[in-house]
Amino acid sequence: MKLLELIKKYKWFCVGAVLILTVAVLSRFLFLGTRPLHHDEGMLSYFAWQLASSGNYVYTPQIHAPILFYVQAILFKIFGTGDNIARLGPAIFGIALISTPLVFRKMLGNYRAIIISIVLLTSPILLYYSRFLVHTSIVILFWLLFVLTLRWFFQKPNATALMLSVIFFVLGFAVSETSYIFAAVVVAFIPILYLLTPKKFKVAHLKVKNYFHENPYDLLSAFILFILVWAAAFSSFFTNVQSLLVSLPNPFDSATALGFWMSQHKNHLGNQPWYYYFILLAVYEPLLIGAGVLAVIDSFRKKSPFYYFLVWWTIAMLAGMSIAGEKFPWLILSGLLPLAVLAGYYLGTNWVKFKLISKIIWILILAFTVFNAYRLVFVHPADTSEIAVYVQTPDNYREIISKINAKCPKKDFSCVSIDSNISWPNSWIFHDNGSLYSPDGFKPAEQNQFIIIEMDKVDGAQIPATYERSQVQLREWWVPSVCRKASCIKSFWDYFAFRKIWNEKGGFDIYLYEKK
Repeated sequence: MKLLELIKKYKWFCVGAVLILTVAVLSRFLFLGTRPLHHDEGMLSYFAWQLASSGNYVYTPQIHAPILFYVQAILFKIFGTGDNIARLGPAIFGIALISTPLVFRKMLGNYRAIIISIVLLTSPILLYYSRFLVHTSIVILFWLLFVLTLRWFFQKPNATALMLSVIFFVLGFAVSETSYIFAAVVVAFIPILYLLTPKKFKVAHLKVKNYFHENPYDLLSAFILFILVWAAAFSSFFTNVQSLLVSLPNPFDSATALGFWMSQHKNHLGNQPWYYYFILLAVYEPLLIGAGVLAVIDSFRKKSPFYYFLVWWTIAMLAGMSIAGEKFPWLILSGLLPLAVLAGYYLGTNWVKFKLISKIIWILILAFTVFNAYRLVFVHPADTSEIAVYVQTPDNYREIISKINAKCPKKDFSCVSIDSNISWPNSWIFHDNGSLYSPDGFKPAEQNQFIIIEMDKVDGAQIPATYERSQVQLREWWVPSVCRKASCIKSFWDYFAFRKIWNEKGGFDIYLYEKK
């Protein structure tokens, strides 16, 4: 009865939430397997499949923390393997991310909860990477849940909020080591909050202090819970001590999680300029940029500690990820999430006060954002003319896969021999009928129907004339050339509006040998 009364009372909110979740499910689940698997997706899928099929897993910082592998292994066990199942985990987490503001409606307010969810739903980059197997698409859910449960605790200290915030905080580390940057951003906000709102800071501090004075064992329980969740996650549920030891944060040991990624900073993986993420935002997220800038100004008018935190979280994460040596398009999610929440918070706070013309402008910008999202995800999902599509396996490689799989039965692991130098995503694609080999001095066996080899390595292999060779593109990319002439303005506009690129694409070709 109480539920029916709440539905009647908040009818517009319930209708809006149902519509948002319906679109979220459709946009995240439909056509998940149509885009060829990316290099990294193939690698992560393969290790998750190994865990599902043989139980083998050892935490290796280079391929990040274990939660993604646990999730995907469970999904492979339940639904079997396939490119669509390989992306099912991120899709589920993407829907959960959109749902989270709705769950915290009472804390955020109806308008803010709905609009934040709409912003998360329609963001082109968030949509694309919620359909892409990568750790960052999962970790941002735990960050948002931690922030909101921690805010709940500071508003009204209670054991439930405290324990949940601890669990979500640890799970963030158990997904991705970028959580170290997130943790530093959260801790750094404490003195900033004191400087901005000293009176509110003291009130909150006193409230929390009194709570722990009255409930001293809650702090101890939270600490024990932190250790237990960390140990369970990184030790494969207390079965692998070595993985747990590797997970312990030691910045001076490159064999451990924190040490490894700190040592990678100087390598500048991705080789992108410091402003790379701002280019992505300008191309795909004009709504977030506009609302985010206005939110910074609005936060100093409202003087809300949570508003200040969202501003700080956005600026600090974007700055931190821009400074970090490794830059790939999916890593923008670390800064994109707080920017999306900040933009939605601003729009939700002020929507009722906006004049009609302002509302129309925001709706038009939202419509363009939806168009951007549709074009990226459902029209050009494997087209590297989209700069969010990074070093992608091209569509025509699907024809090669179909051809090989049609001639190679499952469980015949000698049917496809794969050069170990180009194992990704081939090891995943042919996990049922292929195996790796070293190309130097390679001699095919009688059972080898297909041989996949890197072009530069072909001279070291001994492949007889009984095989027919074809050249196939395995990866494609577009790196925009620097353009600083006045005429480039038109090129930029043509790209922004129509995705017309101004220089040639690059690619990486391989040889495919098929027995005659």
